[in-house]
Amino acid sequence: GITAILNFQSQSEMLNWGINSEYVTDACRRLNVLMINYPI
Repeated sequence: GITAILNFQSQSEMLNWGINSEYVTDACRRLNVLMINYPI
């Protein structure tokens, strides 16, 4: 299964796409998935 997510989007890009980063982060914590944010 999925054990990690590598996210290259910046905060402004997530807002533009309507992505709720808090929801995604919380879901990763609940599912024990490592979330790595590395905006480029």
